[in-house]
Amino acid sequence: MEGSRTESPASQRPGKGFIVGSGILVVLNGLISVLHARGPGKTTAYIVGAFLGGAVVFALIGLLLYGAVRAIGKSKSASTVAKIVFWILFVLLLLNAASLLGRAVNPRAASAQAVTTVLMKIMTVATAESNVQQAVPFLMVRDIEASLRFYIDGLGFTKTIEWVNEGKLRWCWLEHGGAALMLQEFWTSGPHANVPTDRLGVEL
Repeated sequence: MEGSRTESPASQRPGKGFIVGSGILVVLNGLISVLHARGPGKTTAYIVGAFLGGAVVFALIGLLLYGAVRAIGKSKSASTVAKIVFWILFVLLLLNAASLLGRAVNPRAASAQAVTTVLMKIMTVATAESNVQQAVPFLMVRDIEASLRFYIDGLGFTKTIEWVNEGKLRWCWLEHGGAALMLQEFWTSGPHANVPTDRLGVEL
């Protein structure tokens, strides 16, 4: 008859420490989610929801990892499983923090895919043999959504590339036949605010 395996109180203490540590990581991930979500116009309810969402998702990941490790390594003690889950959550937290740091260093940076696509377009419209084939205007606008309605609904342009930052469209590339233009909305707040104080454009 196989005897049941129990853990001594001394071996259970480290396991409890890793469980507490995992709980702290859950809270920290919720705070990082708040920093990811912060921005102009965000309400308190939105910020609280971002915190709870980040914390709950991280906690669910931890529970799923715990169950998976226990199922795979049935011979492992609960304290060993808690230690494994803690370090996995720690690595995930570091990756999330690194993502936040990258956005803080350069909040205007578009995704690598969008940058590559734009560079390829620029290379195709300006070659050594034919010199300049296309000039693409870059227009700064106060309301990019209103501008899109004018160019797409009114003039028939098609949006082919876009850059969305913090859930808001910031920049896009429009095409219509052989013509193209770029739109970018002024930053109205934060360290990169660039809304002009004087009236722009031509008055007719």
